[in-house]
Amino acid sequence: MLLGTTYSHREINYLKLDHNQSFLELLDLKFDVIRLCAYWSEIEQVNGAYNFQILTNMLDTCEQRQQKVLLVVGMKSPRWPEYFIPGWIQAASVEQARSHASMFIQQAVQHLQKYSCIVAWQVENEPLDPSGPQKWIIPLSILEEEVALVKQLDPDRPVHLTAWGNELTRRQTFAQITEIADSIGLDLYYKVPQTRWMYSGPKDSDKTLKLMIQNANKPVWITELQAEPWEDDKRPSWLGRRSMSPDQLNKNYIRANQLNPQAILFWGYEYWFSQKQQGNSDYWHKIVSIIKNHNLDSTNNSVNSPELAPLTVE
Repeated sequence: MLLGTTYSHREINYLKLDHNQSFLELLDLKFDVIRLCAYWSEIEQVNGAYNFQILTNMLDTCEQRQQKVLLVVGMKSPRWPEYFIPGWIQAASVEQARSHASMFIQQAVQHLQKYSCIVAWQVENEPLDPSGPQKWIIPLSILEEEVALVKQLDPDRPVHLTAWGNELTRRQTFAQITEIADSIGLDLYYKVPQTRWMYSGPKDSDKTLKLMIQNANKPVWITELQAEPWEDDKRPSWLGRRSMSPDQLNKNYIRANQLNPQAILFWGYEYWFSQKQQGNSDYWHKIVSIIKNHNLDSTNNSVNSPELAPLTVE
């Protein structure tokens, strides 16, 4: 099994943290794979003018450090507001951004496929799940077009698709993305605030999720495992942030590991780094400990360096 995390340079900037320092310290953790994001609204601020500099700087460093990368392309990427459609499009729906999104994906893949550190393309983020301010979804027909485009442009790399893992059976998304993806990613959050006092987790049981993963006949990742608090800053401080703690993070990892996924990517690197900068290194030390124990287990099982074979397309 592989371990990893997502790195959002936009979130780092939002938190007013140092991008270079945070990224280099991330690489020092030596995760098996990290997920980076091609934010469309940042890259194409003017129609037809593409600036990949921030992303290529990170990819250059990943090449040097031999860091494997899962790269997200499309109109939807990790972190709020979910959809990163440039303002100049003035899209009132996903459909209105469709042709522009295809051109952006084409430009991104053609410009970035030279990087050997990219092991797979993630097309969109939770595309079939409603999210963002308008609760939009990306229709399956558009997603199929985008996946086909990426496969045409770069047939040697697999395409990864993700779904909100807390409501898989109700939303029926797992089967749909399994049909067109080379690998599948589930985003699991075990303590989501429902009220001030109540939390909820995945609607499907662990047994059901494990069977879905086992029967998929394709690699299944947990592309986001909750590892930062869900509560927002509007929550009264006296209520605390009971959705997450270093101990809860470890419990989430143990529980998710029992589902036997091909990889687990912890969600919340920016939060751990922010906490460390403020003098609280508890989250950071917990992640370091998990990585260390994971590598030790791998060594004991005669797997000295985790392979990315699950992402290889035959």
